[in-house]
Amino acid sequence: MEQEIYMCEDKSDRWENSTIDKVKTAGNLNESFRLLAEEISSCYPGIKIWFTKKSGKRESYITGAGREQFIAPQKYRLDTRYNVFIEDDNNLNEEASEKIVDMCRILMIDS
Repeated sequence: MEQEIYMCEDKSDRWENSTIDKVKTAGNLNESFRLLAEEISSCYPGIKIWFTKKSGKRESYITGAGREQFIAPQKYRLDTRYNVFIEDDNNLNEEASEKIVDMCRILMIDS
C-alpha cells in the first residue's frame, strides 16, 4: 500500500509550535480541543480525531474533527480524565501519531 503524504510533514516542528500557540489562546480546554482537532484534521486529512472526558466509567464526547472512517480507533490517554481517539486506515505512520498525541498532551499540561 502506498503511503499517503500529509500536508504538514515537511514543516512539522514549525506547524506544531504555531498550532499549540494558537490553541492555547482559545480561552477554555474544550475550545482548545476543538481548535486542535480542526488543525490536526486539516493537516492530516485522512484521519478523524476526537476528545472525550471520563466521568466514572463513562466517557463523554467533547469535540472532534475529520472524516468518519468506520474503523476501530486508537485510544490514547492524555491524563486521568481525558482521552483522544484517532481513526485512521493505516496511512498515518507511528511518528506522526506520536506527534499528534504529544501535541494533545502539551495542551493538557499547559491548561
